[in-house]
Amino acid sequence: MRISLDTYGGLTGGFGNPSVVVVTDRLDGHARAELDRLIRAAVATRHRPAPEADSDRSRDAQTYEITIDAADAETVVLSAVDGNVSEEFARLRDWLRDHSDESELNGDKR
Repeated sequence: MRISLDTYGGLTGGFGNPSVVVVTDRLDGHARAELDRLIRAAVATRHRPAPEADSDRSRDAQTYEITIDAADAETVVLSAVDGNVSEEFARLRDWLRDHSDESELNGDKR
């Protein structure tokens, strides 16, 4: 499974940031189990109303898109915007940032 996090807007404007990528084949069993739990929680809450956004801050908000590509399942895309990010989405986003595959950030798709 390959999970990517793309970030757009905010101070980066229309340029976006490099994708943050995690490939589960490269994770140990503990990390893979934790990631699976975070994904299930974020997917389970994606249709729940998001917290109210602060309109004064929303013009500088970043948009986040998490894409979950599994060989044996349909691709799932989760999206959120600063100011109305669910706790479950934020936990998954932060975990991906902390565990990203640096080689993918530098363009090496191995």
